[in-house]
Amino acid sequence: MGGMKTANKNKMKKSMSGQKEKMESITRRNFGIRFFVVVILSLLISNLHFLTPTFYHHMHLIYDRLCYFPIILAAFWFGFWGGLITGMVMAGMHITHIWFQWGGHFFSHNLQQTLEVFVHVFLGIVTGILSERFLRTETKLRRSYEELRVKTNEILKAEDQLRRTERIQALAELSAGIAHEIRTPLSSIKGAVEILASASLKPEQRLEFSQIVLKETKHLNRVVSEFLNFARPRIHQLSPCHVTEIIDSVLDLTAQQRQKHEIRVIRHYESDLPTIIFDTSQLKQVFANLITNAIQAMTEGGTLTISCRTINSKEMECLIEDSGPGIREKDLLRLFDPFFTTRVNGTGLGLSIVQKILSHHHGTINVANRNEGGACFHIRFPVSEEDLV
Repeated sequence: MGGMKTANKNKMKKSMSGQKEKMESITRRNFGIRFFVVVILSLLISNLHFLTPTFYHHMHLIYDRLCYFPIILAAFWFGFWGGLITGMVMAGMHITHIWFQWGGHFFSHNLQQTLEVFVHVFLGIVTGILSERFLRTETKLRRSYEELRVKTNEILKAEDQLRRTERIQALAELSAGIAHEIRTPLSSIKGAVEILASASLKPEQRLEFSQIVLKETKHLNRVVSEFLNFARPRIHQLSPCHVTEIIDSVLDLTAQQRQKHEIRVIRHYESDLPTIIFDTSQLKQVFANLITNAIQAMTEGGTLTISCRTINSKEMECLIEDSGPGIREKDLLRLFDPFFTTRVNGTGLGLSIVQKILSHHHGTINVANRNEGGACFHIRFPVSEEDLV
């Protein structure tokens, strides 16, 4: 950790040193041009004073104001000393002008021109001080910017590294899940095939082990199919969907299972529900997974409650509640993780696929335990824009 901090400090110092050298190079390159501009302006304005007859009093007033420009430029470009020296030089030139053109009457006839001498010096001091403050502030801001840029780059690199680590970790967990799901049925198939290779088996025993192979092969096929549904991108066939119609069709398909487990259904559908834009087959897959999970959770019978209502002008929600034993608190956070399952024969991909489908359609899903027992899955859908109109 200490080595990383030292390396970061060294990077910052090198970057700041490079920036400083760059600025010094620019300053050296521009110094001559700026100095030349200040000198030319000063000489030009002084010569205008000397070449203009004194009876053009209004012109001399204009030249007095023009004298401020080289002083301000020198202060801005060269700091305090630049402003002060240029102010003193312009004051000296002005004294020469008063001496030769106005007869040297500093306080009698030409008091205004005499005051201009002090104004030049005062202006050089004031603008020089303001320029120094500005330059110090600019230097601090430039240094702060450079430090911020270096730190931002470090944060972006750390964030990129963290994302790579998270992807590697997710891939490792996914690979472990696949290996676990495939290893168990493969072991059963291997054992059954080895037994079937024996010539001393009776026909009924061969049939029994053949059924084991068939059962485990189907399980493997289901694992691979669900993993492919989870992993591969799918082209969505989007169309307006009535959520309640999809739910009712899934309930019809699961009627035999519900009757077997003595599960009754309570529907709470709000009237005039808006449509949603969704892939119909995938929406049916979402509700089939959730309703099947609810039925499997109520092995000794119970109540399945399904509610649909609008939340606002942009969203609607569906609640799927069961009266089963609920979900353990430690499992709630991992329920949508790939290959996480609490059932013996589950693949752990059903809810992951549900979450992925909803996410691709800009929907959300959450789960919580009910106070009266059982679990509640809370789904939100964006409302179709046609209904908003």
